[in-house]
Formats: sequence, structure tokens, C-alpha cells
Amino acid sequence: MSAIELRQQLYERLCEIVWDPKRLGFNLPPTVARHVVEQSDVSVAVPAQRVSAAVARRTRAYFGGVTVARLVTVGALSVGEELVLTYKRDRYLAHVNEAGQIELESGEAFDSPSPAGSTAAGKPTINGWSAWKVRRGGGLTPLHDVRADALSRGLLEVAT
Repeated sequence: MSAIELRQQLYERLCEIVWDPKRLGFNLPPTVARHVVEQSDVSVAVPAQRVSAAVARRTRAYFGGVTVARLVTVGALSVGEELVLTYKRDRYLAHVNEAGQIELESGEAFDSPSPAGSTAAGKPTINGWSAWKVRRGGGLTPLHDVRADALSRGLLEVAT
């Protein structure tokens, strides 16, 4: 056994002694719990796959299918309201149509803000909930704030 291999075994053994895998959140299923490293009897722990609460809150599922149409239905958005998107100093305009879609000046209509923003700005992807802003009271309110307000006031329920 070479000095490097011996040192590797010593480091692995030290880690086993110092760190308790269960305390550190490692999942040790019976079939994978103890993996014999080639030509040694040192065990290796396999980390559990976990999603933090912060990451889980950012997923699409967290908003439970809230759409522009649903925001219109509950009165959080109105038909005809002007939407503004600014990207690289260019300003793009749209409005909410009768079907609860975002309609661009070109006449194209979208159920979701992201494809509408992507098409308007000519960018492959864009977070439409952040990029589109509703013109209200002399100011601009991001769509994600309109959605958050509707959720916090109980106008919408998040589907689980």
C-alpha cells in the first residue's frame, strides 16, 4: 500500500470517528449504507437528498397554479390594465385582455407572464412575474406583488 493510499484510509477513518452521519443529515439506507471502498474496508456515507424550505418555496408548485386569468377572476387585475416590461433600456407594452391573457402590442396573447415577456423582449427565458409591471396610481407594481397581495388577502387559495 502506498503512502497516499494509507493517508486516504487514515483520513476516511478520522472522518468516521469525528462526524456522525445521522447527526449531519446523511441517509444511510441498508443497501447503500456501507460501501466497501476498493481494496479497503472503509465505509462511506451517502448524503440524503433534501430540499431546503427556501428552495421549496421558490418552486412553481408553491403558487398553486395562480395565473393571470385567476387574478382577473378575483379582481386583483382588471381587463385592460396596462403592463410594462423594461429590458435592456427597451420598454415593451401589453395589456390584460378579456380572456385573462397578456396581450402584446403585436396581438399575440399568452396565458403566462414568462412566455409573454420572453416573446416581447426577444429573450429565450425571462421571469415574467418579476419582469412585467402593472401601471397603477402613477407607479409600476410587479405582477409577483399583485399575486402575493391576492394570496395574502385570501382572494386565492394555493392548490396543493
